[in-house]
Amino acid sequence: NKVFNTAYIFDKHGKLVAEYDKIHGFTPSGEHNYYQGGNKLVTFNLAGMKCGIIICYDIRFCELVRSLALKGIELLFIPAHWPLIRKNHWINLATTRAIENQMYVCAVNACSKAGDTIFGGNSLLINPCGEEICHLDEAEEVQFGTVDLSIIKDIRESINVFRDRKPSLYEL
Repeated sequence: NKVFNTAYIFDKHGKLVAEYDKIHGFTPSGEHNYYQGGNKLVTFNLAGMKCGIIICYDIRFCELVRSLALKGIELLFIPAHWPLIRKNHWINLATTRAIENQMYVCAVNACSKAGDTIFGGNSLLINPCGEEICHLDEAEEVQFGTVDLSIIKDIRESINVFRDRKPSLYEL
């Protein structure tokens, strides 16, 4: 008797490899009144890469993404319905999550309209250095980008934020 906002992940052969229930409901729009929040982190393998997924508003919770990074993910997927009015938040948060967690981020946003809300597109593929590999426009389109896992290894060796963390001080 519960409704979840769920993402299903399929491999290139059409096999279901994971499913993720959005954890954080967007309270300003009342999502928490309609959807049950998820309660688990999800990682999976695609094409030899360890991946993780969050949905939309989850991107604002850096602890969630860091928890996935500590599980060793190399690529984070973020499907969303992010409004155009907050396009800068979308781009900056996706870029920040890539940089601070030294991973690739594939942030895919709707480009449509629902009621008065215009969803902003601007889907992104960002490397661990915060560089955009792909940055789509506000209209529907498809682009392809390459993920080079050696970049993750190099940056994690040269700026080792995971080794240098002090979690006992953070009081989270």
